Amino acid sequence: MHLSTILISPFLFLLLITSVFGAPSVSFENTTKINPPPPLNASASASPNPASVGQQVSFSCTATGGIQPYSFSWTFGDGSSGTGPNPTHTYATTGAMVATCTVMDQIGSSASDSTPVIVV
Repeated sequence: MHLSTILISPFLFLLLITSVFGAPSVSFENTTKINPPPPLNASASASPNPASVGQQVSFSCTATGGIQPYSFSWTFGDGSSGTGPNPTHTYATTGAMVATCTVMDQIGSSASDSTPVIVV
């Protein structure tokens, strides 16, 4: 038996099975559509907010959809960055910051969400 799989487009495959056991060959061909995963979404939050200069801020980013596992990267709005779904960061200056979480899934899809952080 010989098995061939051909990718026609993302989530659409052609499967070809051919029997070769000493008899005239018999083939079976089937095109299968696999439903794509739901769209990847990200949701970011920060606490406490507002925060004081020098106070540690805890961030959280949740992901839904896409295909796990996820990777998480952050920019904190002051030139600093971090990784993971729950990083912490301490701001050194006052201001209205915007922290952004970017999530990437196993197949390379990405989604981002931002949360404002007021530093007093």
